[in-house]
Amino acid sequence: MNDLLSRFALGGISLLVGMYQKTSDRLNPLFYSRSRRVVDVIDGALKFSPDMTAVLVVYQSGRGVPFYIRNVLDQFERLGVSCWVTVNFDASSEVIDYLVEHSYKVVVRRNFGRDFGGYKDVISFLDLGAVKRLIILNDSMFYYSKGLDLLFNSLVRSEQDVVCLTSSFDGSWHAQSYLISLSNSVFLTSEFSSFWSRYKPYNSRRHAIRKGELEFSRVVLAKHYDRASTVYSHLGVSKYVLASPAAFTSNVMPWLVPDDLSNRPGRTKFEIKAFSTKMNVMKAAERHNPSHALACLAAYALGFCVLKRDVVFRRSFGITKIVVALNLLGVDEHEVSQTVTELEFKGSVERLRYFDRIRARLGLM
Repeated sequence: MNDLLSRFALGGISLLVGMYQKTSDRLNPLFYSRSRRVVDVIDGALKFSPDMTAVLVVYQSGRGVPFYIRNVLDQFERLGVSCWVTVNFDASSEVIDYLVEHSYKVVVRRNFGRDFGGYKDVISFLDLGAVKRLIILNDSMFYYSKGLDLLFNSLVRSEQDVVCLTSSFDGSWHAQSYLISLSNSVFLTSEFSSFWSRYKPYNSRRHAIRKGELEFSRVVLAKHYDRASTVYSHLGVSKYVLASPAAFTSNVMPWLVPDDLSNRPGRTKFEIKAFSTKMNVMKAAERHNPSHALACLAAYALGFCVLKRDVVFRRSFGITKIVVALNLLGVDEHEVSQTVTELEFKGSVERLRYFDRIRARLGLM
């Protein structure tokens, strides 16, 4: 009964806070106007054909350019992709200068509307009729250099209509939108243009997921499901894990799966023992966010690693486990060190102030 009351109370708080946040956004002139959100559009130094175009949303508050952004831009330059980067207007001059030197266009904008707000603004500048392949991504990921060319080759050169890093079957299929590659069969449709013209750039993580990522998949991508592929697919990872030797199961795999898959409280000794089997690990992973649950396992199987930057903040992994996993994956030592520094600085949700912890639990940050 107490648990039920707590859920009702949390639902009520979520509704009130969400209503307040949306009302606040609607009172902000930035909500209604791209011209108010976009401060400047700067020509970049790289001039490639628009055949292959990327939209990269960047939010950086530090002075330097982190390795994962450098790695992404290096890949686009290697493959001749015209990259439009949108960056927060208060980013350091060092960050903006680097982006200008290593991209096609830099859109400097006020940080409003989260990643989907950035996608919306930049896509509205594109001449999509001249584009054959469009890659949409953001900097919510650590992109490690080892084997990264394999991933970006598949994104740029694929003949599939939709290629995403991870997808979810939570209720219905949807492609997770922090990294997705689309053919012109997708983005030259009325559904695509209509979605972006209608999308409202609220500053809510929950809105960006429900009315952004989920709605985009339902309205735009679902009709292309038969020509869609997932790089970190649950089926592909399961095949690798089930075929792996016993030494992998006992010595390697425990370091590659999130803490909340194997260390959740309330399990009996029998359940903990049963959970160590390969099949049970993969069945548990199927019920979790694949960007966390499959990231390290898939990286071990495929030879390249892309990891969400919030895996410690959202309590999927501890820092020690991440360090061991990255070393098992053969990630560059310098990149491991920078990863640890950033993860330690960001911390986990428990370190937030009380009100911010509630906002995080409600999916508002």
